[in-house]
Amino acid sequence: MDKKIGWLVAGLIVFVLVSAFLAFNLTAKNGELNQAIEDHSKAIDAKDAELNLLTEDLGDTNVELDDLKFDVGELQKDFDNTKTELANLETAKADLELEKNTMIAELEEQLVEQESTEAMFENGYLFDGIALSATLDTKELNDRHLKTLFDGEISFDGDEYGAVETITLSDLTMVKDDEDFKGEVFMEVPSSSIEYKVELRDGLFDDFKNSGYEDKEFTISFLGKDLTITNWTDTYIDIKRGETYNIKEGESELVNEKLLEVLFVSNDNEVIIGYDGVTETIKELKSENVNGLDIYVESIMYNSKVGGLVTLRVGSNVDETYTSGKPYSKDSDYIWEITNNSIGIVLDEKYTETEEDEEYRALAYGQALSLPEDFAMVSFELSDEDYASADIEFESATEINFEAVFEDAEGDLVFNGTEFVDEDNEGFGTKIQFEDSDFYLQYYKGTWANWFLVDDVQIAYNIDGVFVNFENYTTSDVDVMSNNGLVVSAPDDDLEHGKLSIEVPEEAVKALVSVTMG
Repeated sequence: MDKKIGWLVAGLIVFVLVSAFLAFNLTAKNGELNQAIEDHSKAIDAKDAELNLLTEDLGDTNVELDDLKFDVGELQKDFDNTKTELANLETAKADLELEKNTMIAELEEQLVEQESTEAMFENGYLFDGIALSATLDTKELNDRHLKTLFDGEISFDGDEYGAVETITLSDLTMVKDDEDFKGEVFMEVPSSSIEYKVELRDGLFDDFKNSGYEDKEFTISFLGKDLTITNWTDTYIDIKRGETYNIKEGESELVNEKLLEVLFVSNDNEVIIGYDGVTETIKELKSENVNGLDIYVESIMYNSKVGGLVTLRVGSNVDETYTSGKPYSKDSDYIWEITNNSIGIVLDEKYTETEEDEEYRALAYGQALSLPEDFAMVSFELSDEDYASADIEFESATEINFEAVFEDAEGDLVFNGTEFVDEDNEGFGTKIQFEDSDFYLQYYKGTWANWFLVDDVQIAYNIDGVFVNFENYTTSDVDVMSNNGLVVSAPDDDLEHGKLSIEVPEEAVKALVSVTMG
């Protein structure tokens, strides 16, 4: 019994101890769990705070996105408006292009068709009918155009070779309407635009170069004078110059007011020459300087019975070398141009300056430019046309006065906003011809503006602007000439008062270029 009670007490004690232990551990675990729950709650609160911040940022972003969407919408509207404006501009451009082409077509109906022509005249050749804004095409003139130019044969070493003399014009340009030219017409003559040459054919260059003769030579007519060539490459020539004298043995000639004598002729092709007291022995086809005078013995004819006859060429320099690209002579505007088939010269200066005091100013009509030795001259003229005046004055949109003489009209004309009417109130529509003239006055109704047309002169409806050849000359204070020779009198001052004066020729004015032999 006691033993059972002991075991019960012991078991109770163990139970109490185990329960206390378990209670202690449970309390500890509850503390840890509560701490964990508290930590987790704090973490959740932090996440909530972070989420709230992100929500606020998202709200701000949505606002910015809405703003961007609005900006994009506005930009799209601007883009669409710009596309519309661009389309309108393209339409306007097309309308203006159509209007311009229509106006050109109207003008071309009025223009006088006149092709440039060419014709020979006594001692010269004429290029006629050149438009005032044109450039003369390259023209090579030979004996079919200018009778005095050479086309034939020359001799060398017993054979005949073809030789042709030519004058070539190119790039001669008519210029006008330039403020520097004060409304006048000029002809620009650029460098290389005038060329003269002698073309040598049939292999003369190779035959001359390969000839075994030491004293070889041939003679051509060059710029109207004989030119004896003793050496010829594709870049230079050697020539003999000077006056020629035929003097018998024992006789003399006066050269530079000094006595030139042939003292003795031998049968060994030698001659003793005296000049102003100084003597020298010279062989045939050789030259020497005798007392300051170059003397070349061209030929010796010897006869023991009658003596000798000597041909001499004398001068300050009877042997000269000329190189391609070098001046033809001192202060010449031309340079040599030498090839393996021709010998010539070409203009080196350019006559294109605009200032009045310039040495090389473009040629005004009535002026000319000469080749060396006065061999020929190139002249510039204008066709001679009679002019009539047309004075225009703006009174109102229904009263624009045109003081001129017109075909079939009585007195001056008035444009009433619809048509031209004369002093008898007779209507002539929108187009009427000037009397004794190829030109018309026309009203032109455009898309953006209305005009009066007189050939290639376009006048604003209110007489406050003027175009010549589609260039604006409203503010010009000098006379302006159109491509067909109509002259608009210094429009600047007149247009300020609604007035304008035009000189109208009977026919289109043309340029004339002529080549006349010296």
